[in-house]
Amino acid sequence: MARTYIGDFCDYYKGINIPRSETDVEFDIPYLHYGDIYKLYDFKINLNTKYDKIIKIKKDVKIKPEQYLSDGDIVYTLTSETVDDLGHSTLIINKQNLDFVSGMETTIIRIRDKTNFVPEFINYLFQSDNFRQRLRQYVTGMKVFRVHPRDLMRILIDIPDTQTQQKIVSILDSLTNKIDTNRKINDYLAQFAEMYFEYMIEKCTDYKEMALTDIANYQNGLAMQKYRPIDGESSMPVLKIRELGMGCCDSNSDVCRTNIKNECIVQDGDVVFSWSGSLMIDIWSGGKCGLNQHLFKVTSDEYPLWFVFHWTNHYIGSFKEIAGNKATTMGHICRNHLEESMIICPDNEIFQIMECVLGPVFEERKHLMKEIRVLQKIRDELLPKLMSGEIDVSNLDLGS
Repeated sequence: MARTYIGDFCDYYKGINIPRSETDVEFDIPYLHYGDIYKLYDFKINLNTKYDKIIKIKKDVKIKPEQYLSDGDIVYTLTSETVDDLGHSTLIINKQNLDFVSGMETTIIRIRDKTNFVPEFINYLFQSDNFRQRLRQYVTGMKVFRVHPRDLMRILIDIPDTQTQQKIVSILDSLTNKIDTNRKINDYLAQFAEMYFEYMIEKCTDYKEMALTDIANYQNGLAMQKYRPIDGESSMPVLKIRELGMGCCDSNSDVCRTNIKNECIVQDGDVVFSWSGSLMIDIWSGGKCGLNQHLFKVTSDEYPLWFVFHWTNHYIGSFKEIAGNKATTMGHICRNHLEESMIICPDNEIFQIMECVLGPVFEERKHLMKEIRVLQKIRDELLPKLMSGEIDVSNLDLGS
């Protein structure tokens, strides 16, 4: 291995400071916001496949040439509200050299010698526990924590030969690519299921009308600060709005006792609905955890879960509008809004047709999301061992 400083083969540039309020997916130039690196993107972002969904800025904004992202650039977040969240990065895949701009609170790491320093390997290296621990020695701040890019450049690393770098990337990419594929399939299934559900409901002529609360139970979570483990009690992560948005719990998640009431314990495959702040509904796949207040665990004693999921999702837009009109810092809905939201339940023949399609789709989505979590865990466990050389890949044949 060769020992070198990051600054010996990398340059850094700051992203452009444009607030999210001045962006929109319908604007002109794709824009990578630091918050999206945490919530939306994993180890890499392919601009070609994400173009339609990524937020954009207007073309009349003044942008420095170095703030445009090229293929092989690494975008780093060196600012965070917690020390543990510092140092998230994503590799830019931009083969067509489309206009793409790095945003506020981001740092562009640009590798000068991509022949001897494989960008994919460097990005994985940045995500290893060992490297992130070394990064934290340069943290400054109290409420908002930062690392200056010049300090990143001062970190000394061991770099294997190019062939070994490429082998390690191949191993980790096989997992990352499978995760990305699962996410794409899951997204397609979610879109199809929503369209199919709305189509079938619209054409339904024989039905009975009920309220959302007639078909589903909406169990509110607990104020988990009252249920913290004490004296060595067993614990589990707390599912808050933050975790629901990320789709997982992490080292920054609060913990609670495990001996809370079963109705407020969330397992893989459960439906969770955030009714305050950022309103959203999703299928949980982040493992066993405790349900915090401001979230509903959605269940049903009589109807399949796909049915209550889609009807709740049907009203998300209306609920967001209600919450947005609240004169409070955290807009929310109340239980009466659920009671006033009317649904139709099709006759048995139509219901069974929908069950044959939407039931398997719902189960497949649950399977894909759980598999993503398993693959992420395998990758996260392999990453430090590969980077440290604990797992030797020098004699590994990855040909064809």
